[in-house]
Amino acid sequence: MDITDDLEFQAAQLCWVTVHGSDAEMPHERNRRDFGVSTPAEVIRRFRPGGVVLFSWADNTQHPEQVARLTAQLRAVAAELGYPLGVAIDEEGGRVSRLAPPATAFPSARAVAVVGDDALSLGRWRATGRELAALGVTVDLAPVVDLAHPGNPVLGDRSFGGDVETVVHQAALAVRGLSEGGVAAVAKHFPGHGATGVDSHLDLPVVGLDEDVTAHVEAFRRLLAVQPPAGIMPGHLLVRPLDADHPATLSSRILGSLLRDELGFKGATVTDSLAMAGIRKGREEGQVALAALQAGVDVLLTPPDLPRAVAAIAGAVRDGRLSEERLAEAAERAWPLRGHGWVEDDRARGVVVGAPEHRALAQRLARCSISVHGRRDLLSATGAVVVAGASGSGAGDLAAALRSRGRAVTLVEFAWHDVGAARLAAAGLASDDEATSTAVGVPAEALSGALGDCRLVLVRRVPELDAGGQERLLAPFVAGRDDVVLIDTGGDRAEADWAACRIHGPGTDPATIDAVAELLTGEG
Repeated sequence: MDITDDLEFQAAQLCWVTVHGSDAEMPHERNRRDFGVSTPAEVIRRFRPGGVVLFSWADNTQHPEQVARLTAQLRAVAAELGYPLGVAIDEEGGRVSRLAPPATAFPSARAVAVVGDDALSLGRWRATGRELAALGVTVDLAPVVDLAHPGNPVLGDRSFGGDVETVVHQAALAVRGLSEGGVAAVAKHFPGHGATGVDSHLDLPVVGLDEDVTAHVEAFRRLLAVQPPAGIMPGHLLVRPLDADHPATLSSRILGSLLRDELGFKGATVTDSLAMAGIRKGREEGQVALAALQAGVDVLLTPPDLPRAVAAIAGAVRDGRLSEERLAEAAERAWPLRGHGWVEDDRARGVVVGAPEHRALAQRLARCSISVHGRRDLLSATGAVVVAGASGSGAGDLAAALRSRGRAVTLVEFAWHDVGAARLAAAGLASDDEATSTAVGVPAEALSGALGDCRLVLVRRVPELDAGGQERLLAPFVAGRDDVVLIDTGGDRAEADWAACRIHGPGTDPATIDAVAELLTGEG
């Protein structure tokens, strides 16, 4: 549909979408499926969304120069239509990082908090802001203000920690640093993920503990008092003590009475992706966007059916279910998220993105965040090395980092669905230096014998998974050995009696992996 009616234009301006492709004029099948047009530029011309959200899975972030070109192209198309285009990205650091090298990959939020150096924390976020602004990004969907909680499947080292004081202090530095770097910060996920074992990408989490909700709300309250962000993202969460009937994204009690009236927030509220199952389930595509707007949301991220969302919003205004004033209010609050802080000069961009001082800062944070417990003499051991861990946990990256330092490495990877399960049979073994594998049906008992000649066993651990099942799966590797080094990548240090030496490095980002490899080869 061509948006020619002013009301449809206003509705579309509140929607920020994901376009597919690395170039504005590149046809992509997903654009045809989602929008009925071929290229990212055609999406902007036809639907006039207020912004775009960049993802690696949408082929948007192959290389920093490509990102800069894409954002410039899309902004130019929007400028021809008479409006500035916002550009958002999730660049939290650690495992939630969208940009490819040579952009600087910073350690996780937890790692930064563990170091506890305000100058380094502020510099880290300022550097991220500078690099994003240089690429044409106007909004970073960060920092995470949720408090860490055991068993939460989506937080882990994305959270600064489990206590309000640490989280608020570090989040305030993040908001300030991003702003000074030239991008708007959107703190998330209000009023807090809390004690839930459900991932909102898959279903709607329910938060029911009063004390847990109180602590999370207090973290946001204090952050707004000391360093209010440009935006706040409500989570797709059913927070029963606050509203037993509506998820936070659709709750006027949470977004209006609590966030606006009680906490005094004046900026923009930005939904998490409306394509997530936690908010879409049981709701009509266009109506969920309308319900969020009616509840007090200002920016609608990635509605799964943009034309239907626009039609639902415009139709509600026409029949009186939504006021024009609400539309105007949302637009006014969202306007600062379209900022103008980017670097247009290619030479300046080349100096900023992946700057040596930024990389040095990432390496320093990573090294300072790592702690060693137990037998440090194992770190200087030479000879063959086995790196074992879940596929996708970072074990492969660590193996590559060790090989680049001249170590002979065998990589053993378990399939994700077997880590945390009681079964041991479906494990994979790669015996040559370059190969990797997932589940190929190798019996676990056979793996113990394969490790017999290796002097050192390295185990990558992912504490967010079922620890008990993981221990059972690792048992054949560690039984009777006194040379096991456990590299714990989770937010909190895990105890393990079977590990002679434990390295705690919160994160699997390149800087942390490299710092762990330095330790394991005697360089650290």
